[in-house]
Amino acid sequence: MSVDYNKAKEEYVQRYGNLNEADAVHSLIKMDAGKYANMLTDLVMGESCNWANLDFLERDKEKDGPDGLKNEITCLTQEKADLAGELEKHQTMLRLQSDIQRENDEFYKREIERLQLVERSAHAKLEELARRVDEKQKTIFETEKKLTHDEQFMPTAMKTHKAGIDSNDLMEVQSEFSAVTNETEI
Repeated sequence: MSVDYNKAKEEYVQRYGNLNEADAVHSLIKMDAGKYANMLTDLVMGESCNWANLDFLERDKEKDGPDGLKNEITCLTQEKADLAGELEKHQTMLRLQSDIQRENDEFYKREIERLQLVERSAHAKLEELARRVDEKQKTIFETEKKLTHDEQFMPTAMKTHKAGIDSNDLMEVQSEFSAVTNETEI
């Protein structure tokens, strides 16, 4: 490995000239002294380094010891508590949703029963009205039949006199459409 390092260093010096570490640091400080200081702090892993506290895969070696295992147990216990809280929250939501669905189902069932009752009532009323219409129609038909039968034997002058209408007045009380249907406005 040192042979490759030395070879790479020689190629770099040939390409960019003889650059030493002090020249590089001096150039970086000239560019931005604050960023250079932050970079050094991050490299040393000082207090301002946030990523040093993150749990990386390379840190698994620390978990092999008793302190690492205690930390792992603490983390797993906290994770278990968080998952239990989430589970309880979801179970509560599921129970509430089930109760709401059950209430909706009962409401819809009662509404269906009510509408079926309204339908049966309307159907019964319709049948009663149809029966009454049939009876009235039958009565009208029988009365017309009787009147037609009686008028056949009655003279025309008597028909108009019986109604109290003069034949000339009959034309005046008829509308333009009643001539076709033999109806009057009286």
